[in-house]
Amino acid sequence: MDGEGKNQTPHLNETILWSENFLGLFEVRLNAHDHHVICDRMNVQGDFLPPNAEACNAEDTKMCGEGSAARPTYSSDTGSQGYTSTITKAKLEGAAGKRTHYATQNVLMKKSATELGASFFENMQNARAPDGFWPFEWLHRSAFRFGGLGDSDNPGTSQVRSNLVLGTSQANTLMLRIENHITEFICFGEGNLKGVLETAIVYPQNIPEAPTWFAPKLKYRFLPLNIPENALLYQDFQAGAVRDINLFSRHPTLQIEARLDHYLLKELFAQGYFG
Repeated sequence: MDGEGKNQTPHLNETILWSENFLGLFEVRLNAHDHHVICDRMNVQGDFLPPNAEACNAEDTKMCGEGSAARPTYSSDTGSQGYTSTITKAKLEGAAGKRTHYATQNVLMKKSATELGASFFENMQNARAPDGFWPFEWLHRSAFRFGGLGDSDNPGTSQVRSNLVLGTSQANTLMLRIENHITEFICFGEGNLKGVLETAIVYPQNIPEAPTWFAPKLKYRFLPLNIPENALLYQDFQAGAVRDINLFSRHPTLQIEARLDHYLLKELFAQGYFG
């Protein structure tokens, strides 16, 4: 939902959309009172406005050096490099436990996301999280756990600079929720299902050049494959699941949302809705 719900002002009997399940299985709505209480207790802040491309280029030059080969860029004219990853149970199992074999995000990016975020928002009121930390992280466009970009079964292909983007910890939590849901979808299929993940950076305006880690929004599409044609939910999943993720969102994800993802999907598989 990317945080837009907290800005809505419903009538007395209306509800506010809090979040939507990535696969479209359900949505969470709250009445105005409960919504206010949750936002107050969780200290929900307004979303960050993405920094401009010029500021990102300046910081990236400091990080990598002018003209460095380690400094790939995109523009709104050429578009971002679209990444497509095939996800199978075998690739998921092959990537498990191998994260420590590769360079960390901070090493790849030559700067921590915390430091980079602070350089953009240090003068903004309430920019820091309640615990005093800057809520920025390096996020994978295609998760390391998915086992590698394209059809490759080498997870190291996803631990590269152009597969990492700057985002808030809240955006990271949302992406983890979605990644968990995709992982369980594949695994509940007991090796019979696979899927394709497509990601692309969405630029809201014309920009001549920007670092690959600058993603105001990330288009995230998952297309399940191999669902039997006689399955009850076959038609519902032919177009796949699509979400534009606001990487500068500060909208929190509740634990109950992830639990609902898990138990509802598990029950649908148990009841044979996916064949």
